Amino acid sequence: MAAHSIADSLTTTIEAEHARLQEALADLGNDEMLQAGAHGDWSVKDVLAHLTYWEGQLVRALRQAADGEDQTPMDAAGEEIDVINARVVAASRAHPLDEVRAAFTRSFAELLAVLATLRDDDLAATGELDARLGQPAQPFITASTYEHYQEHHAALQNWLDTTRRGAGAEGR
Repeated sequence: MAAHSIADSLTTTIEAEHARLQEALADLGNDEMLQAGAHGDWSVKDVLAHLTYWEGQLVRALRQAADGEDQTPMDAAGEEIDVINARVVAASRAHPLDEVRAAFTRSFAELLAVLATLRDDDLAATGELDARLGQPAQPFITASTYEHYQEHHAALQNWLDTTRRGAGAEGR
């Protein structure tokens, strides 16, 4: 049996964590998706727009790096992450839920397509991809994907547990 590559293992983990998040979302109705509080004052729709944005930034950076363009690390781009997040969420509120969900699905498909082009050499420390990205590729990818999904999945699960437990108590 052939050993799994670093790129394959990374993609498998990303797919598994994305599936866990999707599973949690599957039980939500549209009203729940639009209710504030899923992550601070964000709705689930806001969280999806947020995740879509950061996946898109990763995809853009990986594509440009693959094309030989040097990148500025996102945390050094000059704009505070909280400011970016607020801007992204505010912009997404003008779009219907179905559109935000479709963008979330499309973004993940684009991410998988880009990840499929990566080789283990691309993910090795001090590789050419690291140099082009301006930061280590593998931690950048993990932070922008499955670690990010885990963070929001945990917040979503806590919110669901609290709101559904509270709704059950009100029905007594």
